[in-house]
Amino acid sequence: MRGFFDAAAFVLGAVYDGVDAVLMAPPFWVIVVVFAALAFAASGWRLAGGTALGLLLIVAVDQWDNAMDTLALVIVAALVAIVIAIPVGIWAARNDTASRIVRPVLDFLQTMPAFVYLIPAIIFFGVGAVPGMIATILFAIAPGVRLTELGIRGVDTEVVEAGYAFGASPARVLRQIQIPLALPSIMAGINQ
Repeated sequence: MRGFFDAAAFVLGAVYDGVDAVLMAPPFWVIVVVFAALAFAASGWRLAGGTALGLLLIVAVDQWDNAMDTLALVIVAALVAIVIAIPVGIWAARNDTASRIVRPVLDFLQTMPAFVYLIPAIIFFGVGAVPGMIATILFAIAPGVRLTELGIRGVDTEVVEAGYAFGASPARVLRQIQIPLALPSIMAGINQ
């Protein structure tokens, strides 16, 4: 399976390099202002001030490059984990056999310490950012799948039946009824 692992390493490495280049290209103060503005939009002045202060502290201890490398790794790994976890969670919620298959895998992923994932990742991908992303992805998938499945299964069956009674297709019920009603649980999984 060398070709698969080489292709995966190439794609993840290329995306990581792109995100890292975007974070490293502007001067540090631009990134500080952007993240402070995002924090202000999300929660107000307190979070914006804390964000700016924390990033300026990183600059003060001369760890800006390392922090941006780590941030790029986490951004890429989190996005990949979300792209995998939500569809698998939906699949597990809609198919009991899939749920029975996925559940022990998720149990295994959640019981192992995160650093244990690095051992096979380094063997398959070598040393670098890619094994760190693989370990982070494996660590982050389990809560996303579990909470997505929980949210979809937790949607009131009467609401789902009403959607079918009005002639909605299963895809439309999923897209317009189940996902919007399960969104708080799905977002909790993304947050994790």
